[in-house]
Amino acid sequence: MPTASNGSLITLGAQSQDACIVCGPNHPRGLRITYEQDSSGSSTASWIPTSEWEGFRGIVHGGIISTVLDEAMAKRLRYPRDCV
Repeated sequence: MPTASNGSLITLGAQSQDACIVCGPNHPRGLRITYEQDSSGSSTASWIPTSEWEGFRGIVHGGIISTVLDEAMAKRLRYPRDCV
């Protein structure tokens, strides 16, 4: 269920997934990405990868990028624009 965040932004996330490697705040090595939706229905997230997520030096591993995009698409399907 969407939860109020700051101002008009809604945080998109499943409450029971605290240990999710992408968005879970309690995963010890997780990405901890927060996906948010504004009142117009636009979704955003920000994440600055560290060298821990590299495949080749200076390049984020493609599997990590795919995982982040998969999570974003799942959030978008779970919380469509008209949920706000």
